[in-house]
Amino acid sequence: MFFGYFYIGTIFLLILSGSNTFPIVKIITQPIGLTPCELCNLVLPIAKTLIARNESLLMEELGIIICQQLHLADDAVCAGMINEYSYVLIEVLRLSPLSTYEICGVAFDCLPQADIPALRWNVTLPSPSQSVPSLASLSADDLPSQSILSVLHLADLHIDIEYKPGSNADCGRPLCCRDGLPKPDETGAGFWGDYRTCDLPQWTAESMLKYLVQNEKQIDFIYFTGDIAPHDVWQQTQDKDLNEIFFTTQLLTETFPNKKIYPCVGNHESAPPDLFPTSNATSWLYSALANQWIDQFGLEEQTRDTILKGGYYTTMIAPKFRLISLNMNYCTENNYWLFINSTDPLGQLQWVAILFIFFF
Repeated sequence: MFFGYFYIGTIFLLILSGSNTFPIVKIITQPIGLTPCELCNLVLPIAKTLIARNESLLMEELGIIICQQLHLADDAVCAGMINEYSYVLIEVLRLSPLSTYEICGVAFDCLPQADIPALRWNVTLPSPSQSVPSLASLSADDLPSQSILSVLHLADLHIDIEYKPGSNADCGRPLCCRDGLPKPDETGAGFWGDYRTCDLPQWTAESMLKYLVQNEKQIDFIYFTGDIAPHDVWQQTQDKDLNEIFFTTQLLTETFPNKKIYPCVGNHESAPPDLFPTSNATSWLYSALANQWIDQFGLEEQTRDTILKGGYYTTMIAPKFRLISLNMNYCTENNYWLFINSTDPLGQLQWVAILFIFFF
């Protein structure tokens, strides 16, 4: 988030100053003792003024130039990140009911005790008589017939089909190990992967999953908690994300053809990553996930409505064993859309409360 505020704030100071680039750049980059919160509070009021003057295109163009001049990232990453995120940041500043002071406070956690009316909302919970019984009150008849179940939990696979052994593993981008040569005093990307700025090679993922099939005989079902796309966040698109979702889904279903897989949405499934609006702007993702999760992973058709609404669902794993899968991307500070409206996004938490009334 600070990356976005930094480049926009720098641009706004440049525009208002009417001066040469370098004096302002020097001021912004000097260690002048400002905290991120203070810098945010300095530039956001200027940002809102310029947005009201419809200067967004100019801001984006200058943002790319400044990012490249300051070497915040290489040219491709500067252009890609700003093109992807600038619209969201501008919309947040244009539509948020929060003051710039409140936005900065929430974004950088410098108002931990703040009481902000726009962030105050309620979820109606079941009455105590309708709540889930305590474990102490459960009898043997209340428990699932099979008391021990073995679960395989897969998360954050981030398979990179462009991984190239021997390539530069420290390239200065959010994701490396794809091209270029390592520096003379450094080794290239390892064959099976690398602990530097790299994601997982396809063959490593396949080998790991094959090992699990051959050596873990007691897997009853699988939790797959998402994060599919690699970390090339500066060039993520909807089509690219969907291709990676289809690839990983096929890999899992072919590897575990007789296992039930219960998925949830990772923060990298959206394009750009982390951004989950409450409008129908994410319908492209939820439509694809509903088809994949039901047709390939084996979820019941009755889960489709809530998956299409927001990527969440409930289902029975076994008698007296209910699973609730939530889309927690609507509860993270990295989802900038929440600055516009954070009130129980998509009614997901109220839906959970109703589940307890009807099913427990």
